[in-house]
Amino acid sequence: MSSSKAINDPLVDELLRVHGEIAVRGNASYVTVKQSAVLGKDFFSAIASGLLTLGGLHAPLSQTCQFLRLDDCKPYMEIVLSTRGRVPGWGSSFVKGEPDPIFEQLDRMLVPYPIHARIQYVTGFLQGRELDIFPNASAYTSAVVVARGLQDSAAAYLLLKGRLDAWSAAFMKHENHLIR
Repeated sequence: MSSSKAINDPLVDELLRVHGEIAVRGNASYVTVKQSAVLGKDFFSAIASGLLTLGGLHAPLSQTCQFLRLDDCKPYMEIVLSTRGRVPGWGSSFVKGEPDPIFEQLDRMLVPYPIHARIQYVTGFLQGRELDIFPNASAYTSAVVVARGLQDSAAAYLLLKGRLDAWSAAFMKHENHLIR
């Protein structure tokens, strides 16, 4: 994603703001960066360690983008749920049983885009299966990528861009200053 595409883009700006706030919630990437600093790792190693926590359960961005781009996501969800798997982009460790309020503004901004209907459909489907889970940062990041017609790889860029300042501040605050 070129930097010029993100300039004056309220949807992207809101996503970056949200990631900046989410970054300090105590999620795996933030804690890893912070602990790397405490352990005396250098900045690059600490950031790399934080990045290595991403994917899978924590920020499955590529899987979420692919899922949201499916023409018909119902068969996929049925298979995932029948194997006790997780639908990428839904569920949170931080807010349970209700939508995460941090996404309210971003959700409102997505209403004019077709991807918003997909988010509502998936959430309704999951709740119809008695799963009280809601879209998370991976879903909203992927939704912005889809809404803006970007490549899936832009999701990782946006997550990193939105969280890097918070990770850097955590590193500097907890950096081990012992003489080595």
